[in-house]
Amino acid sequence: MKNLKTRDPITRQVLVGDISPEDWDRFTLYAPYVRVIGVTPNALNWEIDPSVFFFLSRMSEGRPFLPNLEELLWGQTVLSDTAGILFLVSPSLRRLHFRAYDNSSPSLIAMKRYGNLDIQTKPLRRDHVLHMLLDMIISKAVNVEHLTLSGTLPPITLTPLLNCQRLRALHLHWSLDDVDVGIVQIMDVLARIPTLTSLRMSATVWHDLHGSLPRLEHLESFGILGNRLREGYLSPTLSALD
Repeated sequence: MKNLKTRDPITRQVLVGDISPEDWDRFTLYAPYVRVIGVTPNALNWEIDPSVFFFLSRMSEGRPFLPNLEELLWGQTVLSDTAGILFLVSPSLRRLHFRAYDNSSPSLIAMKRYGNLDIQTKPLRRDHVLHMLLDMIISKAVNVEHLTLSGTLPPITLTPLLNCQRLRALHLHWSLDDVDVGIVQIMDVLARIPTLTSLRMSATVWHDLHGSLPRLEHLESFGILGNRLREGYLSPTLSALD
């Protein structure tokens, strides 16, 4: 691995030259012991360039090069390279933490709040990209049981969750803070995931939620970060989380 200095403060880790048979044998010896990995840009002052995962996947001939990976933390810069995560996800994955970073600054949420951006009712290009990416991720990570999604995620981006056959716990961070995110539509999607038993979300605009809660009777626990649900909004089988 070699440090590649970029124009921004981030230092990217890249592969230099071909992977020798000796290096590959050493990698495959230790790879089965890897259970958790995190690739989150902006969390540190460096990141692994997605091309690294491409070369590792090519060396393994498309087979999972981390065959026993159980938990993945991934930060995705929207509208940038979306292939990197696809080289990491596999049927062994049980927990996925996916955060969508917007390319622009300030964020779409902040711009809408302060009136710097007209609210759009039609899906943006970023929404279609996230929908496609999540669809491909879920088609490979078929055994995911715990899923955390962070970022502004309108309903169109969440429909691939209907294909999660084993999803039991879902956390949506910041996803419902947007005044135009489509809370009712999101709840309609979540109500159609029969295996889901735990749901936690972050929402500042949630007055429309109570109408959808009766459809979530299959949940065992439900909570909104930053808000306390009023008594009676939940069915007797649900327990509100602080």
